[in-house]
Amino acid sequence: MPTKRKNLFLNSVLVIGSVLFALVVAELVVRDYKSGFKNQIFSEGGNLVEHHFRGLYSYDVNLGWVPMSNAAKEKWNTTVHTLADGIRSNGIPEPEGKRPLILAVGDSFTFGDQVADDQTWPALLEKITGARVLNGGVSSYGFDQTVLRAEQLTAKYKPDVLVVSLVYDDLDRCKQSVRHGVPKPYFLLENKALSLKNTPVPFKANVRLGLFRGIFGYSHLAHKIMARVAPRYWWQDTMKDERYVKSDVLRVVQALLTRLAALTNNHIRVIILFQDDVNVSETRAIVFNLIEQYMKTKLPTLEICDMVPRLLNLKKKNAEAFSQFFVQETTSGRHMSIQGNALIAMNVREKISLQH
Repeated sequence: MPTKRKNLFLNSVLVIGSVLFALVVAELVVRDYKSGFKNQIFSEGGNLVEHHFRGLYSYDVNLGWVPMSNAAKEKWNTTVHTLADGIRSNGIPEPEGKRPLILAVGDSFTFGDQVADDQTWPALLEKITGARVLNGGVSSYGFDQTVLRAEQLTAKYKPDVLVVSLVYDDLDRCKQSVRHGVPKPYFLLENKALSLKNTPVPFKANVRLGLFRGIFGYSHLAHKIMARVAPRYWWQDTMKDERYVKSDVLRVVQALLTRLAALTNNHIRVIILFQDDVNVSETRAIVFNLIEQYMKTKLPTLEICDMVPRLLNLKKKNAEAFSQFFVQETTSGRHMSIQGNALIAMNVREKISLQH
């Protein structure tokens, strides 16, 4: 009997040892030695507020996240400055109270990711119009968040003109309850009316990985396995944590546009700026056109500045020239360059001048 137990013990040790040896070998094979010894979850992810925009953005109970007020942060090989209410600086101080006042809202294409303060399209619009322009854009916003921020800022600043940028990806974001690891508000249609959900926004400050992810995140083998087998758990609260709800996006967007049209009752000109990224296509143009036709039919008080056909035409005819309107791709994506932002600013100025 003692001999059997001893053999069982030795066999168990051999099996466990073999398994551990195999795991070590597998770890050595899959490990990326250039990445160093660090937790792979945060090195590939982190979340939008506490990592990607650390020191520049903060959590917000109404909108999910907003730029910090009066911040200065080194990012994109420049220093990004913000003013009160997270308004991005245009690089040149403007006296408060100056009129006419233009308020621009939208996502990262309005905020101006990857360019300097004075190279965003709101900054360039201010330069060529002589009007004061407030850049209320916020990176990674959905169109739902953009409309909520527009309502907040118009109530405070009472602009003469409101320019609302809409990029194709902003539509899909209307279906998200969590974006890049951060909860966000969203709308659903209930009894043909918009119903705001996920508010106050249940954000988590000082995100922690927990014991299991905190330890095994250092293993490249465990990381590859868990990211494939249990991605939602593994990427929870990081940049790769994206959660969706069932939503009729086009109808939600139509209802949101109706809310924007209501602002014209306060003697505010509201211009919807259709623009897009480097992936602009015929399919996207069709979707934009559906929205535009709805506006012309149902919401005539909303003005339209549609850049999509021009961008698409340029992409087809001269891909090299089109490429100059966007910066080189990085981990921050591929946003508009100063040339692209100048094109947007000039077209918005023409729209404001033509119907003034």
